[in-house]
Amino acid sequence: MHLPLALFSFLFFASNLCAQDSYLFIGSYTTNKDGTTTGSKGIYTYRFHSDTGKLDSVGVVEAESPSYIAVSANNDYLYAGTDTRTKGEGSVSAFDINKSTGKLTFINKQPSGGSNPLYVEVAPNNTLLLAANYGSGSFSMFKLMPDGSISERTGGQQYEGSSVNPERQEQSHPHMATIVPYSPFIIVTDLGTDKVMVYYSLSQSGLQLKTTIDTTGGAIIAGNGPRHLVMHPKGKYAYLLEELSGTIAVFSFNVGDMALVERVAMHPSESQGPFSGADIHFSPDGNYLYASNRGNENNIVIYKVNKRSGKLGLVGYQSTLGSTPRNFTIDPTGNYLLVANQSTGNVMVFKRDKKSGLLTPTGETINVPQPSCLKMIWK
Repeated sequence: MHLPLALFSFLFFASNLCAQDSYLFIGSYTTNKDGTTTGSKGIYTYRFHSDTGKLDSVGVVEAESPSYIAVSANNDYLYAGTDTRTKGEGSVSAFDINKSTGKLTFINKQPSGGSNPLYVEVAPNNTLLLAANYGSGSFSMFKLMPDGSISERTGGQQYEGSSVNPERQEQSHPHMATIVPYSPFIIVTDLGTDKVMVYYSLSQSGLQLKTTIDTTGGAIIAGNGPRHLVMHPKGKYAYLLEELSGTIAVFSFNVGDMALVERVAMHPSESQGPFSGADIHFSPDGNYLYASNRGNENNIVIYKVNKRSGKLGLVGYQSTLGSTPRNFTIDPTGNYLLVANQSTGNVMVFKRDKKSGLLTPTGETINVPQPSCLKMIWK
């Protein structure tokens, strides 16, 4: 019995898609907080085999503490917040991606407009780069050129203020500046002041404040420390990871307005803290939300998402098999989750069950000094 040509072609395409490999880019810290070297060289590239979950080294490009990285929508360029552990101003750096080999080539760098740029993001049209300067309490906007290079700083915002935690909230500490998909909005999360700002992005330089979410009415609780925020793929709900309380605040999102839906803990009720939530991501289908706990927990918490209400149902926890899971990513197939354990210097690979959301260690691990950010693209 012969398969119809159209069905045969579909099955051939699907089987090749499932077997398609990816590139994994790993940002890292090259210096410790006291200025001593960690042994890291910069940004590491690995080939990820999507059929086996195995990793092969491609190479490394040198950069000074590229602690957070982002990839352009066309996968042609990689951007990094660099010089993140220097006493002076940090920088943002651009790299060309060779899609045939995965190797990176330095293009240029610019001052970040502040110190300790711990987050960068590229606009979907590849014309704008955002950087959150955690150390100096500011965020910056940069024009991107057609060749991928970073042009002049075109705008941004300087923040003032503090909150109730004298060690972590003595001043403004923006931890993220992110573009809401398919909208004119930019959201900035400020761990230091317990605020979330929503802006209209009028142009490459123009900003207009739409909404500020703060401790008024309990939308944010003083001392919780807003860190990272992700939008549900459908765009109706925003999920704010609060680092210092180890909680996730769920908000409805409607034309830039945000209203609190619920707040859930990232840890069992008996956990004592101190808490240190780090990273947060959706599965590609939007059915599951994952977040990482550092501190005493060192795990990934897994939630089932109610797509109608936006609320979260706890599924379980998975040890990251290392210490300080600062960042993690889900591969393009949705079959694997990879975790960067900063303190133990390893990246762990977990198999992901798409039906249950649960994670299983594969035994695959690679060693990178102080890995801090993971990004993946199709090869």
